[in-house]
Amino acid sequence: MSGIKAPVLQWLRSCFSGKGFPWFALVCMLTATTGLWQYAEITLINQSLDRFHSRVEKQKTGIVNRLQDYIQALHATAGLFATADEVTRASWHDYVSTLKPERYLAGSRGLGIQDPLGKVVFIEPPGDHLNADPVLRMAMEQARDSGQITLSRRITSGLTTDALEPANFVLYLAIYQQHEPVDTIPARRRALLGFAYIPFRAAEFMQSVLAEQVNRDVVIELFDGKPVRENLLYSSTSSDPATRYATERELAIDGHIWTLHFRSTPEFEESTISWLPAIIRFGGMALDLLLFVVLFINSNRLRTIRELTVRLELTDENFNRLEEHLSGAVFRVKPEFPWQVQYIGHGIEALTGIPQERFLTKALSLDQVIHPDDQARFTAAVTEAKTRPAAFDVTLRIKRDDGRILWSNLRGRVLYDESGTPLWLEGVMFDISRFR
Repeated sequence: MSGIKAPVLQWLRSCFSGKGFPWFALVCMLTATTGLWQYAEITLINQSLDRFHSRVEKQKTGIVNRLQDYIQALHATAGLFATADEVTRASWHDYVSTLKPERYLAGSRGLGIQDPLGKVVFIEPPGDHLNADPVLRMAMEQARDSGQITLSRRITSGLTTDALEPANFVLYLAIYQQHEPVDTIPARRRALLGFAYIPFRAAEFMQSVLAEQVNRDVVIELFDGKPVRENLLYSSTSSDPATRYATERELAIDGHIWTLHFRSTPEFEESTISWLPAIIRFGGMALDLLLFVVLFINSNRLRTIRELTVRLELTDENFNRLEEHLSGAVFRVKPEFPWQVQYIGHGIEALTGIPQERFLTKALSLDQVIHPDDQARFTAAVTEAKTRPAAFDVTLRIKRDDGRILWSNLRGRVLYDESGTPLWLEGVMFDISRFR
């Protein structure tokens, strides 16, 4: 297993220290930053769309619920005529008051009764009256024949008032005589007693539904049928600026279709702006470039170290070859007694008979191979070298491991740190016994 790991680790080191690695890393980091930036952009857009559609659904639900209140009021009115023998103006007034008009009639112009010919019989609260209008006549006939709630199309002249709104509409429900069959269209026409109706001004209706916050966030346009300008019932703004978010919803009211067109307002779009994608984009790119510079410098440094290591290995190899031809050994020791060894060449074994490892593992120090009678002379030579400073050159006796005594010449110098404190004593020792 270790045999497999070594080549793999070597390959990884070569990849991470290669010239192309910083550029490869830069491409990867920029790709990741771009992906994260786009993800943040898409997430922000989706969140904004969710907020926008939430407001749209809130408005649509409000309109549907309000229309259901009106429809409930019309059915209750039909029930009144189905059970009462006679409905007078006073009883009608009392009945409408009990309907909770602030809820069931909010946003409308009241609740009224028309005879079969369309003449207004009652209207509470008193106010607008319906004029003859082909659109209204068509809606009444549809209500009469279907027996269902009928919503008129858009009208602009159906309410008599001094301040007409641009568009209006009316909800109708036919009222039939008691105990008369109404299972066919001819039967319903014969049994027709009149109509319960609720007239509206579109602007008042929509303003009663719109929530204040939603109204600030969303522009709403209500169309009677297709969303074209001539079918416009209501618009919450008079301007038509470019918008970022828009959607449409349809409302089916007993077969009649309204189209709701929603657009986001500038205030809403401004509230969805976030600096996070820009921070991710530009901040991420700046960080990518910074990491690239670090990797680039580190890669160059690693290559330099690797080249120096190769040179040192070659130097050590040449030095070891040179040392093999010498009758001695190089050494580096502490500059004070007992001259603890930091490094000593493998030639020490030939010189003293003691393996190199015993010195390198601190089992032996240099003083233990110097003859006791020569210790003082060696110390004096080193002291003089530190004082001048100068190189030292001293001849003394060496004790071999087998008990023999050799003559050796030690030459070297003292190494200092930046403050001038002696750090090491390094030199070389030769066997000169044959010259003595």
